[in-house]
Amino acid sequence: MAKDSSADDVTPDPDTDGNATTATGDPMGRNPWVVAAAVALPVILVGGILYGASQVYNSTGASQDDPLNAVTVPNPDGDSPECSELLAALGDELGEAKRVEFSDPAPDAAAGYRLESGAPVIVRCGLPAPQGFEVGTALTEVNDVQWFNESDPVAEVTDSTWVAVDRPVYVAITLPEDSGTGPIQAVSDTLKETMEATEPTPADVAGNDAAPTEPGN
Repeated sequence: MAKDSSADDVTPDPDTDGNATTATGDPMGRNPWVVAAAVALPVILVGGILYGASQVYNSTGASQDDPLNAVTVPNPDGDSPECSELLAALGDELGEAKRVEFSDPAPDAAAGYRLESGAPVIVRCGLPAPQGFEVGTALTEVNDVQWFNESDPVAEVTDSTWVAVDRPVYVAITLPEDSGTGPIQAVSDTLKETMEATEPTPADVAGNDAAPTEPGN
């Protein structure tokens, strides 16, 4: 079950079709915000780190068993116990995506998967706070985990990245827009098993961390 909320009001609304939806009601991935790469390209900086924006491109002709190429992005909490436990607990499959190895050099604190089409799905742990995660930002709830999505500045990018913002460390999943909700649901379930929920802490308009929203305020 997926629901929508905002960063300063996380009271969810029920989603009747059982799929994850954005604040506009659009199923998963209409607002791509990219963190990983199938082909390593220069990182774009737009007022801050976008975790390698515009860097997820499906490798032409890749099979589901081929290794993934991925850029290294900042992950200050990547060596945390929470990330170690999460990555160890992730299964061999995320929905219809199958776990594969990374090509060298492999990124830290990450797990790679491919869909049957060969399209990549990448989970990263321990990232910095996502740019644009501010008070009032709409969040999407998937299986009791709050996810944030930000548009990529490059219109041609069709992969999307979702960042779990209600756990002790930030966890992101990058996936094609047509991958369905299976991968993000599977990651949500693993997050619930491995990390305690915390209040999201969006930045205020001045760029400072805002205090967690108290229930009823």
